[in-house]
Amino acid sequence: MTTYDEMIEVPPAWCPIPGGIHPRWQALHTDAVGWMTRQKIYRDEDHRSRNAASGAGELAARVASDGTEDALRVYTRFLMWLFSFDDAYCSEGAFGRRPEDLVMVTGQMLRVAETPFPDRMFGGDPWIAALRDIRLSLERVASPAQVSRWVMALRMYLFAQSWEASHRSRGTIPDLNDYLAMRIFSGSLGVCASLLDVLHGCELQAADLHRPEVLALTEMMSILVCVDNDIMSYHKEMSRSGDPQRILDVLMRREGLTLTGALEATVSLRDRILLRYLALRDDVTATAGPALSLYLKGLDGWIRGNLDWGRASARYLHPEDPVALPTDFADEPRESSRDPLPIASVAWWWAVGTR
Repeated sequence: MTTYDEMIEVPPAWCPIPGGIHPRWQALHTDAVGWMTRQKIYRDEDHRSRNAASGAGELAARVASDGTEDALRVYTRFLMWLFSFDDAYCSEGAFGRRPEDLVMVTGQMLRVAETPFPDRMFGGDPWIAALRDIRLSLERVASPAQVSRWVMALRMYLFAQSWEASHRSRGTIPDLNDYLAMRIFSGSLGVCASLLDVLHGCELQAADLHRPEVLALTEMMSILVCVDNDIMSYHKEMSRSGDPQRILDVLMRREGLTLTGALEATVSLRDRILLRYLALRDDVTATAGPALSLYLKGLDGWIRGNLDWGRASARYLHPEDPVALPTDFADEPRESSRDPLPIASVAWWWAVGTR
């Protein structure tokens, strides 16, 4: 039987996507830390310090290395809000095992995101007030259609948090098919992707955004980033929260694998998805216009930038009980199959495009 005090040896990830970073990344992070402190979105000094060391500015700057600074500033603050909200309310937070309470507060958050007037619509909760500030700031860098798209994506992210809390409250864990279907949303990558064109000062038209190929690429990016995070954060999560809601836990609890076997299966899965992502991305890029090309570049930025940031981030390195994360990359994928994954909720990714 696997015990949760086992150490995980994280292997180098395969990722042939080149990396980059915006030259103003330190200023972006400093701004976000100051904003977090002013908004008081932290439980205590330890929580504030961990978020201040999270490197949110570095992550945003790696996602859009040539993005506009005004939009990146809002984006970095939103990443800081997501980090803080997750810690305070979700996985290890106050309502992580209380879905009935979590859905109440997220309902208020959604109302403020949809219409930020009047001020203090729901009292003085600092996370609601900070989300309202993000919503108002977005109006200065995004079109009404882009803001609306962000709100819709935020709705799915917040719903997914209640779904996870429901599993925690019952002590259950989903099977792999259900896990991947909801992990597309629960990791916040969908709502982060909704602003990728905003970061580059352009607007992706709905006809492009809702193409099956582009939807598939966006979902694959979400899963790739979340799976990589599940691997990088495993030791920290088990040391701090003991929350069994990651893909490794799914494979151990539902498939009966050892921790080593679950890690091998997870790496194989993410490499097969990345192979499909790269082939379909090249297919779409061949005929993409300027806005869609920048959006695809943003998806690339998330996949590679998350790895570059995560391997040294305080989000994943438990300072009192550190675990070594690799600093290099694998030269080849560990899985070379280009066949569809036999998982119903994501197999459609292989049915779109011409390759």
